[in-house]
Amino acid sequence: MSGEFIEMFQSNRLFRISKELQKTISWIIRYSLTDSRFKNLITISRVKISRDLCHSKIYVSIFDHNDSNMSHKNIMLMLTKSSRYIRYLLAQKICLRVIPILNFVYDDSYIQGVKISNLINRSFKK
Repeated sequence: MSGEFIEMFQSNRLFRISKELQKTISWIIRYSLTDSRFKNLITISRVKISRDLCHSKIYVSIFDHNDSNMSHKNIMLMLTKSSRYIRYLLAQKICLRVIPILNFVYDDSYIQGVKISNLINRSFKK
């Protein structure tokens, strides 16, 4: 096998695993966690996995966090504290040799996109 084919196979496998992790972690947060304060607020926007499948970054978008008690920092702290439990549930749902360590990262790309869109709309109105 050529090195190019192996590289393509490896990246395709990582892509499939990351999409499955994204879908399963979203399901776990919505239906398996007992804390109902953030179930409808969280969207897993992207998952990046290391080549050895030991570590992952889960990019989290948080919507409608206008509640004073639930800032995005509090929600991220709650997710970080429950990452071991989410990983445990993930191991029950996905058949992988190694379940990656979950590192949650706040993703504000949606908010940035809305701000840019508003700036563009304002510039066209003038």
